[in-house]
Amino acid sequence: MASGIGLALSKDLLSKGWRVCMCDIKQSPAASGLGENAIFVAADVTDYDSLAAAFVAAWTKWNAIHFVAANAGIADNVQIAAPYASATPDSPPPKPDLKTIDVDLTGVLYTIYLSLHYFRQNPCPGGKIVATSSSGGLYPLPYLPLYTTAKHAIVGLVRALAPGLQAENITINCLCPGLVATGLSDPLIGVVADEYLTPVSTLLDAVSRFLTGDETGRTAELSVRNLYMREPPEFPDKWQKWAVENLGTLREQTEPKEST
Repeated sequence: MASGIGLALSKDLLSKGWRVCMCDIKQSPAASGLGENAIFVAADVTDYDSLAAAFVAAWTKWNAIHFVAANAGIADNVQIAAPYASATPDSPPPKPDLKTIDVDLTGVLYTIYLSLHYFRQNPCPGGKIVATSSSGGLYPLPYLPLYTTAKHAIVGLVRALAPGLQAENITINCLCPGLVATGLSDPLIGVVADEYLTPVSTLLDAVSRFLTGDETGRTAELSVRNLYMREPPEFPDKWQKWAVENLGTLREQTEPKEST
């Protein structure tokens, strides 16, 4: 969060009077000198203990955590579907490097898990989470299958968690931006016309909407300067609708009961 979208969001929050803890695997020079209301904590989102220590640092500094942006993300670092040249029927390919899943999905899960813990410790329990998905969380990106997998999962996670958290005064929403001029997309910027780029200001406006309102479980697709609230797919028939809406109750009825 110390560069790109995260840095822009941090500066925007600071300008509105928030106190901000920025976390990233390494500090960006641009994240320095933001004033006494900002601290930086080095953290690896794929390492639970490292990330937990960052939450402890923020809590120790301010004794409250009210908003968390789950924003870490990288593109595919391997071609998961490419043939492995030296593999044979008797010698399968080695275990794939799933760092993209670790950062883009597991890191988000860790972030949300820790956020919920600290929201419940607040003097007035509750808080807000905004997770950054992508247009790749709504549409397949054939050239980035691992990234697509993780970003689709974030959309589903947000939609699934939101109903159960409302009673705790916790909202969770996600952003699905198009192509944004950040470090992740730097190689493309020189060959993409400006009219196709989504400015960071569009993301900041969406975050502000979620921070000042009570919406939850929403998926905000951001394209250039436009915001579209995307709903889950419609049910194809009444049987599927019934099954999905009653699955929780059905599970409760079939789970073994503890003996007293």
